[in-house]
Amino acid sequence: MVVGTHGRTGFTRLTMGSVAERVTRRSPCSVLVTRPTSDTEGGYERILVPTDFSESSEHALQLAIDMVAGDGAIDIAHYWQTAFAAYGYYSGYEPPEVYRKRNSTYVAKQGDELMRKYKPQHDRMTFMQSADAPVRGIFEQLDAQPYDLVAMGSHGRRGFRRWIMGSVAESTVRHAHCSVLVAR
Repeated sequence: MVVGTHGRTGFTRLTMGSVAERVTRRSPCSVLVTRPTSDTEGGYERILVPTDFSESSEHALQLAIDMVAGDGAIDIAHYWQTAFAAYGYYSGYEPPEVYRKRNSTYVAKQGDELMRKYKPQHDRMTFMQSADAPVRGIFEQLDAQPYDLVAMGSHGRRGFRRWIMGSVAESTVRHAHCSVLVAR
């Protein structure tokens, strides 16, 4: 499904809501939310694919490969937060630097597996990781590079769980300056 967005912000968005966000939230299929400035003839030139290594994230990566321009680039990124336990709030847990190193090594291994699996389909692909909250990490990356698409999976949380935990995909649809593909 493809839906456009006006990119309203502030009071107008608050009072009128966002059709694109509601469609993305409720749709059982993948949704591409396009921005008015999108010019994608021939494919997207630079795509960010945030991943949590889930099935929906891999689906988003495959869709990104299908949508990238022949000479376009795909950046796969994983963002992870350091758990409170690693900072010594609870006795008996490992020191923060040990936790970070172990987690970073695990994430790098997962990233290598993704690259081995998908890079043969498109050779201009990189993997990166950051010890950052996913939403903050995504927007820092969007500010740092000129992306024209974010392709990401969605856990499809609804009701109370979505209200408590929030939605990385929904935040990205709401605030990204480029088009966003939410894969289901």
